[in-house]
Amino acid sequence: RSARCPVRYRYLPSPHAAAMTNSAAPQTASMTSAPAPQGIPALEVTKKLSLCMAYIVVSASLIRFNKYLMTKDRFPYSMFLTACHMSVSFTLCLLLYLFKPAAFPGVANAEGKKVLVMKWMAPI
Repeated sequence: RSARCPVRYRYLPSPHAAAMTNSAAPQTASMTSAPAPQGIPALEVTKKLSLCMAYIVVSASLIRFNKYLMTKDRFPYSMFLTACHMSVSFTLCLLLYLFKPAAFPGVANAEGKKVLVMKWMAPI
């Protein structure tokens, strides 16, 4: 097989071979090509790369803004802000779990393993 040629040939019995099984004529083989592999469309790749780049830019911007903001002169309440963030995140996740448990498939996997889960979560 050539590395440049994407078509692969397989030898298969011809469609007429089944009709000739009772006759004395020999079976013949025909060459068929395997279907060409489907590529990923360029638009889809571009969209995914753009989303990745946007995520990186937003993340880096938030880090730089937090570095600028978290000084004693500008915003001395970093512990309070973090506590509020964690409280709101916990409350919203709890509400989401109460109204749509299917959004948390990992919870079903941990059913009956509360001791093991707490063993892994306690150090955090």
